Amino acid sequence: MIVEKILNTYEPAACAISEQFFQQLRSEKRFAIWGTGSAAKYAVEQCNLRGLQPICICDSFQHNAGEQFCGIPLISGDTFFDAYSPCLTLISCHSDYKIPDLFEKHGNPCLTWDTSMLYVFNGERPYHETLRQNAEIIESVYQSLSDTRSKKCFENILCYRITTDISFIEEIYSEPMYFGNDVIPQLNCGAFVDCGAFTGDTLIQFLDTSGCTFEKYYALEPHREKAALIQKYVEQNNLSNVIVLPVGVWNEQGILRFQQSSIGNGFISTTGAAEIAVDTIDNILSGEAPARARAHTHTQAQRGFIKMDIEGSEIPALLGARSIIQSDHPTLAISVYHRGDDLWEIPALLLEMNPGYRLYLRHHAHSICETVCYAKSE
Repeated sequence: MIVEKILNTYEPAACAISEQFFQQLRSEKRFAIWGTGSAAKYAVEQCNLRGLQPICICDSFQHNAGEQFCGIPLISGDTFFDAYSPCLTLISCHSDYKIPDLFEKHGNPCLTWDTSMLYVFNGERPYHETLRQNAEIIESVYQSLSDTRSKKCFENILCYRITTDISFIEEIYSEPMYFGNDVIPQLNCGAFVDCGAFTGDTLIQFLDTSGCTFEKYYALEPHREKAALIQKYVEQNNLSNVIVLPVGVWNEQGILRFQQSSIGNGFISTTGAAEIAVDTIDNILSGEAPARARAHTHTQAQRGFIKMDIEGSEIPALLGARSIIQSDHPTLAISVYHRGDDLWEIPALLLEMNPGYRLYLRHHAHSICETVCYAKSE
């Protein structure tokens, strides 16, 4: 079994941050930590466990004299570069901030780690125990994957989560994501349903990809400001077959709390500061012939395509698309990395809904993010 093979081969890492990094910090006379979020708190805790103490915590914001973070002096980035540089710094914030570029500009050495791995190490139990407890379903999903590249991808992701060795990810990295790749070289669909349309980046990618066409495009984005950006793009480019809806996808219709993140995306959360409208894909596409794009008609209508990257809400959203998935067999591209169990729970759910699907797995980032499960009815 794949879980037994991995756990018998590799020693589970005790921390999301490489022990080599701690050795480098220990060898320095002084070091700092950049960031003031959950990843920085985790980094401070792990340093404390090893008897290491940063001279300061810093970030991009302005701070008053005497401010602290986890009991350590907190200063602004400008102050840090003026007073402490060069000083080895452990970057502990999301990679989208591009903080290493700032350090390179100032000629300051830094270490970066995959902060997205926090959910692996901050769970209720060690990740290798999670794998053991789910060994049966993991094996079933692994065996159901339709090509050797998918199985390699699945295995390497599990190995990375166990060891934090980034070489496992580099070995399986591929582009592009969603379409125009070896799984979906061309996409000619009755309707493209873009769940988590963000600012229209996938729409623009689709329009720029040779050989891809759609009859209708549904851009579903619950954040109204971002939905407005997509609508502006649609109007500027006279895209009459693109429908922008400021709504999230879920397993029922209603209003849910929504937490906007600091990097621009957001997620459904009971403690969220905002409210968003949610609905099911089955409801949204009800009665829309191009959207349903039935697989077997006299005219051989093109299948629909559903893409989901919705920050951990993929399973409820898929449950809200059960009718269309079971009757129309749309091609799917579903993110399976937001939650630790998504890697096997989502493929298992897809096969339960439609046993005829052929499943493929590809990884599209140099981190734990952007793993996509593709489902196709051949």
